[in-house]
Amino acid sequence: MRDAIALADYFTSHSLAAFDAMGADRTTERARTVLEALRTHKWSEVSKRDLMASSPAPSSPLRPTWTRC
Repeated sequence: MRDAIALADYFTSHSLAAFDAMGADRTTERARTVLEALRTHKWSEVSKRDLMASSPAPSSPLRPTWTRC
């Protein structure tokens, strides 16, 4: 039983890492986009307006899709 639990823990952590690498989580991807903007512009604070102004052009597939909170 202990070995089965250890195996399940391994596969769980592996699958989470794989999903992260695939960009399967939109929330995490958006958070990384915000973090990248903070680092690039050396901002300590940011508004949605700042983020939208610093994001790629609307035709770009990299433009984040912001949702209301």
